Amino acid sequence: ASTDWWEGIFSMEEGDWSAGGSLATIVLGDSNNIRVQLSSSSSNISEKAYDTSTVINDGLWHHFAYTYDATADTLKLYVDGSEDLSVTLHNDLAMTDFSVTAPIQLGADEYLGSNAFFDGSLDEVRIWDDIRTATEIADYYDQSLTGSEANLVSYWDMEALTNSTLQDVSSSANHGNNFGGAQTDIT
Repeated sequence: ASTDWWEGIFSMEEGDWSAGGSLATIVLGDSNNIRVQLSSSSSNISEKAYDTSTVINDGLWHHFAYTYDATADTLKLYVDGSEDLSVTLHNDLAMTDFSVTAPIQLGADEYLGSNAFFDGSLDEVRIWDDIRTATEIADYYDQSLTGSEANLVSYWDMEALTNSTLQDVSSSANHGNNFGGAQTDIT
């Protein structure tokens, strides 16, 4: 069955989106594929969406990753350790030096509104400060991490949820707040 709405999996914002900032979101699309949306509201609202070709509606666990290489201006999407899409952005919406200045949301997308909760389960969310290679993604997509890996910025293992706090088990300690199991904001 397909979803009847976009379901927010992950979103992060650079600056205030309504005042010229940028927004990066990962959603489950209405055709059960993963979509990365990059939006900028600088002088003109600009939005680009990139969809995986892989449909995810089989009830199994899946790993999704995306990388952005600012030098090559290339976005790559991976599903279950394999490259699914590679696109050169041609500076359409360069996310150079993207830094997070608002809470990261897991399981929801504030930009999409109150109906945009993810109807599924998340197991682990990882953020790196380098561009993961296809080999690194293939080698680690089905492996748990220790939290001390080089270039690992944040690592939220949902098994590290204690009461209403989602522990970042990396050295960054970017812990999150759980809101009723439906949404987690990382500050």
